[in-house]
Amino acid sequence: MDTNIRDFVDQILADISNKQHKLILGKLTETEVLELESQLGIDLSGYQRILDNFGIKHSLKEHGDAKKEELRGQIGITNEDFEKILEIVSDPDEIETGEKSRLGKDLIKYSKVIENALFFYVEEIRTGKKELALQTIYKRKNR
Repeated sequence: MDTNIRDFVDQILADISNKQHKLILGKLTETEVLELESQLGIDLSGYQRILDNFGIKHSLKEHGDAKKEELRGQIGITNEDFEKILEIVSDPDEIETGEKSRLGKDLIKYSKVIENALFFYVEEIRTGKKELALQTIYKRKNR
């Protein structure tokens, strides 16, 4: 799919199939590879960052209900929030690792303050495909 992030999210939400669709956001830059390797001890040379329907639907299901998120001390995400992903990963305030997905894959968690909200973007390292894929995105008010 040759499209931008917002259009991709809209297409995913309109698609009722469970077939995987992905949007390639681009290969990691040499700077990103070196920074992640120095911070995390992981060599991600040749990896590309992607969004897929599973990550988008999971994020909205788990973090898109404003009332539920308020009870957690968070803010519900919106379709527009996915457009902030490249800003978050290109210049994060913090990067963390060490957590694993329920399937045992390593996760990278980025955080960044944007417009009075603290965004958290979590991506899964898919070593076989050399992909970093959206696991979830959520936000809370910046204190």
